Amino acid sequence: MGILRGLLEKRSHPSNPSDKIVQLFGGGSQAYTGRFINTDQAMRYPVFAACVGVISSAAMTLPWFIYEYKKDDKKEIARKFSLYGLLHDQPHPNWTSADFVEFILVCLLTNGNFYALIERTEGGVITKLTPIHPSRVRIDYVKLLKDDPELVFYYQPKNGGAEIPLFLGRDLFYIRGMSLDGICGVSPIRMLMEAIGLGLAAEEFGAKLFGNGASPRGVLLHPNKLNGEKAKDLREQFERANSGLDNVNRVAVLEEGMKFESISLAADEAQFLETRKFQRSEIYGAMRVQAHKVGDLEHATFSNIEHQNIEFVQSTMLPWMRRIEQCARRDLLSTTEKLLYSIEFKLDGLLRGDIKTRYEAYAIGRQNGFLSGNDIRDLENMEPYEGGEIYWRPVNMVPADTPVAVPKEARTNNPYLIGLQEITQERRNHDAVIAEIKNVIADAVQRSVSKESKALTRQVEKVSRGGTLKEFQSWTDEFYGQFRTEMTTTLMPAVRALGALTEGFSDKAIDDIVGKHVERSIQLIGEIMSGDLGLSDKLKEMTRAISEWKETRKDELLDLLEDKANGS
Repeated sequence: MGILRGLLEKRSHPSNPSDKIVQLFGGGSQAYTGRFINTDQAMRYPVFAACVGVISSAAMTLPWFIYEYKKDDKKEIARKFSLYGLLHDQPHPNWTSADFVEFILVCLLTNGNFYALIERTEGGVITKLTPIHPSRVRIDYVKLLKDDPELVFYYQPKNGGAEIPLFLGRDLFYIRGMSLDGICGVSPIRMLMEAIGLGLAAEEFGAKLFGNGASPRGVLLHPNKLNGEKAKDLREQFERANSGLDNVNRVAVLEEGMKFESISLAADEAQFLETRKFQRSEIYGAMRVQAHKVGDLEHATFSNIEHQNIEFVQSTMLPWMRRIEQCARRDLLSTTEKLLYSIEFKLDGLLRGDIKTRYEAYAIGRQNGFLSGNDIRDLENMEPYEGGEIYWRPVNMVPADTPVAVPKEARTNNPYLIGLQEITQERRNHDAVIAEIKNVIADAVQRSVSKESKALTRQVEKVSRGGTLKEFQSWTDEFYGQFRTEMTTTLMPAVRALGALTEGFSDKAIDDIVGKHVERSIQLIGEIMSGDLGLSDKLKEMTRAISEWKETRKDELLDLLEDKANGS
């Protein structure tokens, strides 16, 4: 007992106690199932390995940036800062940034701690971050002179030899997972040891069950008394003939009046499948990973998976990335640098919705003045365009007495031009302003044509369910009477703004252009619905035409507006 107590008490805070015991006794901590659970065994349990893979793989896709604080609380990417290239691109000659971040998460999710050696120049500039395995580090408190005790890390080199003391920030980059003592992170594997052990035991049970051809265990009854050697030979012969997948469904032949009686439970009676399902959910629940991420789609729907993805970012990824950010700030930035720089992961990529959702969000940002055209293009990894830096703002959200700089050409109180913010000399470029207004017009045209197409589609579907051609014609006349007015109202402000700069528009001209669009729509509908085809075929042809209108009719209307703007 004295020797064991000395071995275990010598290091009060080993980085990974289970791995130390593994090295001493050749196994892991023993679960109640009898399995020895260590990192290697845990990673052989599919659902635990999947959870580690999901989180670490998601983390490695996130870009790691360093920002420099500027005046007025603004910040920009500090590409010239020496540490930027290490974190964003390559922290070590053999490690990319993605590899480095992935290894951080693997260590934290299996061991609870991550360590990396810091190498500096004589001037203190960090040149390399070298990850080290947590099993090679132990933690202790050391009292230095009259100061309070300081946390010291002792590193055991691979080639053996004496331990090397390391200090946070100076020699070591350290990230601690959840801790129960505030000193060392707790290994998730140790915390989930029983759950992992039960899951592995269930897998082993299933493997052995099918290895025996799913045949139940039992006893052979012989009418005569057998000596030990004969009984052993008889059992081995029976197992060879009837066990294993190669012998499934083969007929067993019993001689000398022998009988076979089963003495084991069936797999469903032992609730084998239920146990495996429960263990899966218990593991990914403890790891805060949503079910569909590890392939459990039993309760998944198209509507709830999107929200579960958002929850994954907010409840799973965000806490881990904030922990890494703050530890990096503590250990990798000097006191002065902490006032000038911030280290951040950009999680926007994990929150990207489908293209329709993103574009709707961009439209809200653009219309409310906090996103410019180039801001949106940057979010979509697109090149900026000239004039795209202009921000629009709703006039009804600006105090009435707010002064606004307006181009000299704008001689009307148009809300789209009044909505421009203070325009610098560069932004007074005539063509850039026209380009911005044309973008607004194109958006208004798109919305109007889309509304027209949706209304026609609904009416075609209504007729296909029992309506008549006469009802459809009556609806068309009524709809386009209202639609012409609505479309003119939608386009009028933006087109007036363009007219203020090009002198090519009047209210009557706008109404005439919308009128031509409506007349053309009614003409196309009439050509389809008055043909010789049956009603069913007419509706099919109408549906096909409507699907093309979203682009063709929009382009036709924009061409009319463009011709008018050019004085044609």
